[in-house]
Parts: sequence; C-alpha cells; structure tokens
Amino acid sequence: MSTAEDGSRELVSLLAAICADGTAIPPTIIFKGSSGDIRSSWMQHLDEKKQQAYFGASENGWSSDAFARTWLTRVFHEHTKAKAGRKRRLLILDGHGSHVNHDFVNLAEKYRISVAVLPPHSTHRLQPLDVGVFSPLGKAYSRRLDDLIQSTHNFFSVKKSNFWPLFWGAWNDALTEENIRSAFEATGIHPFNPNRVLENLPKRQDEARPSSPEMATSTPRATDALKKRIIEAYQHPNGLRPDIGQILRGALDIAFDRDLLRIRYENPEQTVHKKVEKTKWGKPLGLINKDQVGEGQLFSARQVAGAMEALEEEEAERSRMERERRDKREERVSQRVLRDELRILGQIAANLLREEEIRTQKQSEEMKRGQRITPNQQRGAETLGGNVATTFPSAPPERSAGRQIVLDFRPARRSRAARERPQTGRRNAQNPSQP
Repeated sequence: MSTAEDGSRELVSLLAAICADGTAIPPTIIFKGSSGDIRSSWMQHLDEKKQQAYFGASENGWSSDAFARTWLTRVFHEHTKAKAGRKRRLLILDGHGSHVNHDFVNLAEKYRISVAVLPPHSTHRLQPLDVGVFSPLGKAYSRRLDDLIQSTHNFFSVKKSNFWPLFWGAWNDALTEENIRSAFEATGIHPFNPNRVLENLPKRQDEARPSSPEMATSTPRATDALKKRIIEAYQHPNGLRPDIGQILRGALDIAFDRDLLRIRYENPEQTVHKKVEKTKWGKPLGLINKDQVGEGQLFSARQVAGAMEALEEEEAERSRMERERRDKREERVSQRVLRDELRILGQIAANLLREEEIRTQKQSEEMKRGQRITPNQQRGAETLGGNVATTFPSAPPERSAGRQIVLDFRPARRSRAARERPQTGRRNAQNPSQP
C-alpha cells in the first residue's frame, strides 16, 4: 500500500496473520519516518476503544529483521499464546529475508512456535493471505478510495493523516471469517487437501495461457474506476472489438463531462475546501525509546492513544501558560496606558487651575483699579458737601448680591438762577476777612 505525501509516493508496510479458525490478529502498520517515532497527525482518527492495531516507523517504510522479531514477540506470541495453551503453534511464512534468519527462528523456538517457510514464487497459490485475503483487502481499499474520490470530485489524495480510516474500513470488509476460512481451504492447508492446489495447476503447456481477468460486475461510479475497467478490457487476451473500444472511449469522455458538471453544480465550495484543506504536520508522540534505536519498535493503539492524550494535555498546558503570559502583557500595557492617561489628565487639571488663578488675579486687579479714588476726587466730594456713600463691595461685581453702587464725582449741575446769584458766601468761605 502507498500514500502520497507532498507530491511523492510513500510505501506503507502491513504485517498480518490469520488463523484457520477464521480469526485474525491485529494488523501492524509500518509508516515511513526517519526518526522511527509516530506523529500525532497520522493517528488523529484512531479510536483505541474500538480499533486494535500496532504501529511503527522505519526510514523507508519497509519491514526489517528487527521489526519481524518485535512483531513475533509483541504481536503474534501475545495474541496466540492463550489459544494455543501448551501446544505448539505453526507459523507459515513466505521466504522474506526478515523471516529466514537464525535470530528469528531461535526466538520462535523459544516461544514454542514452529516456522514453515514456503518455497519461492509459490505464495500466490500456497499462502492463505495471498490467495484469499490480500486480494479482497486491496479491492475493499480501492473501493473506499474511489468512493471518497467521487465524493470530493477527484480532488482528494491519500496522505498519512487519512490513510488509517481508509485502511481500517477495508480491513473489516475483507478479513471476515468466511474469507479467512476460504483462504485456508483454497490452499489445501485446512482442511488438509494437497490435491486442491494440484487441481488448479495447468495440465498442458497450451493451457498455461493466463486466464483472462474477470470484469467486475459492479458499475464504476468514478472516472478513475471507469478508466481502470477500460484498461482491463483492452488487456483482454481475446482482444477487443473496435466498436466496443469506441463505446468505451465515448463513455470515458462522458464521465469526464459528468465530473465537470458535478463540480460546477454540486457543492463546489465544499469540494474546493477539501482540496485546499491543509493537514498539520503533527508532532512526534515521544514513544520511541532512544536506548533501543534500530530494534524495530512497535506501539499498540493504547500506547498511541495515551501518548496523544499526553501530548494534548501538554499542548493545553502550553496554551494556558501562553494565555496567562498574554493576559499579563495586556494587563501591563493597560496599566501603562492608564498611568499615561492619568498623567495627562493631571497635567490638564494643573493647567486649568493655573489659568483659573491667573484669571482670578486679573479680575482682582481690575476690581482694585475700579475702586481706587484719587485725592482730587476726594476733595471734590468734600466740597460738594453731599452725603456720598463710600461703601464698596468686598467681592467682585459679578459676585455681589445684585446691588451695585455707582460713584459719580462730577460737579453738580445748578440752575440758571443759582448761577446768576452772587457768590458772596463762597468768597467769604474762601476769605473770611472780607465782609
């Protein structure tokens, strides 16, 4: 199996094992990762309560001798020892180099596991997984992928972040008890029937012609699926009639036009959103043991879920601390702004008080100038002999109780008869010696 990451294709390895009673042990997935650790984005759709599997990472996404030994110890032995009890177990393997080595065989003997290695180039007829499981698994995976591509109008690409839900659905569809039992029966392993394999072998050389691939009975709904069917039709050993080829090419053109129309009229915003949606790179879960680098470390779904929960708690704590630091910064800024505003208000108040004092001082000076009486004015008032009130208000005119005193020191106007009257009295007053 493979995924597309950033335009490049990466391999994902699967380690699987099935039993003749129709059961299967949890699958083991090996991603490509140079650090050997699992990233949180790869497992964001994992449900450890319902899904049981094991995960690992290698530099190239392949299995190795170390992964094979770890798988034998942590996966196969742990999930089959209770069923076997004191009996020995038979493990049928292909001829992969990670299985055929002294360390693996010695470790299997330690756990009372007998290893049977199939001859080269015979797994397509003798290995139950190849005969009855991997083919349905691949078809189920392709079907789910086609459905997803169809729902997103061909704007979807498989990445590590969305690989697991696709694979787990296909795993449940393909690894049924019926398929597993049929796989063992088709290879003649259980029930034991060597003739079952021999019957499927070609009798003569002219009958060794490869059988034609059977066309799937289901109607393709996606353009890619239709294109795949057309290729299978052209590769038919009996050839393809020209008129059928023209019909298939026309159907492919119609399928392209149909996809364009669906993109235009059926939720184009959602389709584009799924296309441009970016998946976070994720962070390492920290499951790898640095003291055991190169030992092919595998991690269960429970371990992965626990590490992801710890990472989420760590992220939440980091976010909380970041919020607290941000709130403190904002509080310090608010306090600094408040102090600046108070300082500005204080300066404004001081300027207003200073202006008020200056205005009050000017008014007081103007009032004093208006109340001052010159000596000549004082003598004129005494000469007139009038009763002149010289009481002045102590407060400014605008602050008096509505009473205003006006002093007029101009000489009094006399009538014409008084002006023509002799001024004897005045001369006598000025010179008392004259009569």
